[in-house]
Amino acid sequence: MSHQDDHQLLTALRADLHTHADHLGVPVAPTADVLGLGRRLRRRRRVAVGAGAVAASVVLGGAVIFSLPTGQQDSAPDPASTPGSTAVFAVGSRVYVGGTAVEVPGIVHSLHYTSDGVLVRSNEKGGASNGSGTEQLTLVGGDGRSVDLGEVPEGYAPATDPDLPLYALAERQGDRLYAVVRDAGTGDVVQRVPLPDLDAGPWDVPPLSLVGDMVIARFADRTYTADRTTGSETPLVTEPVGEVRGGYYASTLGERRAVRSIIDGDAALAVYLPEGSYGWLDLSPDGYHAMAFVEELADGGEVTETTVYDVGTGQDVVVEGAPWELGWTRDGSVYRVDGDVVTTCSTSTGSCTEETVDIERVPEPEPVERTETTCDENGENCGTMTWVDDEPLPENTVVLAGRSYES
Repeated sequence: MSHQDDHQLLTALRADLHTHADHLGVPVAPTADVLGLGRRLRRRRRVAVGAGAVAASVVLGGAVIFSLPTGQQDSAPDPASTPGSTAVFAVGSRVYVGGTAVEVPGIVHSLHYTSDGVLVRSNEKGGASNGSGTEQLTLVGGDGRSVDLGEVPEGYAPATDPDLPLYALAERQGDRLYAVVRDAGTGDVVQRVPLPDLDAGPWDVPPLSLVGDMVIARFADRTYTADRTTGSETPLVTEPVGEVRGGYYASTLGERRAVRSIIDGDAALAVYLPEGSYGWLDLSPDGYHAMAFVEELADGGEVTETTVYDVGTGQDVVVEGAPWELGWTRDGSVYRVDGDVVTTCSTSTGSCTEETVDIERVPEPEPVERTETTCDENGENCGTMTWVDDEPLPENTVVLAGRSYES
């Protein structure tokens, strides 16, 4: 059966389901069961991989399911007005998106995709993660507009889904803990989802992930998920998880690195990194692709290229550039910024295109040789270390969109 036949069959099945839906006493479908196929079909239309690959992705996902409309997420804005296949990045206080440069307060800390634009987190401490102080949220659209969304405490990254015009943050209100979901275009509260007041580890409140109707709170010893429209809790895997994207998370258990379903922990993709190397997998914002983030090779060689995997099929492409030099576009391509040249590479073919962007930077100071002497607690066994301080100014640091962040 061809890919086109598969698509026609699924379309007919969906139509049949809609025809009979009004005559069946069916309860609201649990969010965990409506994560996969609707979004996966969108990708399959973009990248034809054949019927065998489609069948494999259905088996790995664990169920054949359809996305159901839920409120705001149905009305997607015009793709031409939002970050799409073009690279989105920031240098200092300028966010480069859709061919424009938009100023935001302070220095950019992180960039997060929504369907209404890119959500920018910035601060006055050079974009620092630790010691940043209160941070500012700003929505920047592909048309150059910006919306002030107010301040958030230090270390609180907003949870977003690239297909939703929303963001979420965990907040305490009195003696209760909530996941507060807001409109990315206005900052208005859309929902308050009660969360259990469990140990959040190093954070005052748990980091959140947002996937469709699911709000996922990552506590120290468990992961809690609730349907933000019904409040119902979904049983989840017991393994500690990082950021969840498109219903998947990257696991570091065992000798393989795996991408697992947040529903049941089953591996949708499992790969071995180069023998003796150290690294992990980093998911694209939509969860469709995973980048092998290799920090160290066994032979001590320099990392100059990166393997990117299709989570549904296991197919991979190799692109030029170390993983820490690569960001994700909203639609799952990868890109890097070298000087004023932005190179964007397809994660289905590996082919790349280059674009020259006029990036404004401030003059860098000359490198300075520094020497530091350290001793043990008794003032003995002292050693001296000399190095050249040539770190770029925070105003010139390139911040890449779509990456997973520490909080």
